Amino acid sequence: MMSYYDQKYNQIILRTTPPYYTTQPFDTIGYFLLRRGYALGMTALANINHISGLHTEDDVLQQFNGAKRNQTRKVLKGKMFVFNTSTEIRPEVWAQMEKNLHKKFNSKTTHTYAEICDLVQRVPGKIQAAYVDTVDGQYGAFALVYKFKNVYHTQYLDTNYQYTGEYPNLLLILRLMQNATKEGYRYFSLGGSTEEGGKLLNLGLYNYKIGYGGGNIILPQYTWRKNS
Repeated sequence: MMSYYDQKYNQIILRTTPPYYTTQPFDTIGYFLLRRGYALGMTALANINHISGLHTEDDVLQQFNGAKRNQTRKVLKGKMFVFNTSTEIRPEVWAQMEKNLHKKFNSKTTHTYAEICDLVQRVPGKIQAAYVDTVDGQYGAFALVYKFKNVYHTQYLDTNYQYTGEYPNLLLILRLMQNATKEGYRYFSLGGSTEEGGKLLNLGLYNYKIGYGGGNIILPQYTWRKNS
């Protein structure tokens, strides 16, 4: 297969499955690509938490740094917000997230609203929306979760800046991590913190995500160029 592509193209870029997604270590593909002259690079630096062995709410909170842990406990004590999950992606929440992304990062969502709704239908049970709302039904925070074999992955995270000082996003992450541990996942992924194919580290985003504990990994990419 690779011989066919080597002859057909002048450049080939392959993104492989990160090792923590597999049930056993599997670097065979990387081994053969390196033997064929591919160069190993990256697409992003991603934040992940190893959550095996976390059983209680306090176990999860101990992963957070001191500031996030204290703020989350205040949110729990205040009982201003409620957490829920759904297969429905609320259009007004998606629209708000698009506005926030454009305003804060000058970027767009990977999917349009129509595309993400179609994707949810194509893989039933594998993509789930999660919300934190006020007790009277006002939007507070949102996440979209992808469920893989070992990984509970959040691709989209958003918060209603009207409630910045009340920290609904902290309650959201706490409940999502609890869900992930209850469902037997090994890792909780907060996704990438880099831009431009890993060249630029978004330090504010990285520091926010690392505050929930855990570590980070490189998402691998292999590149081959034909000799001129």
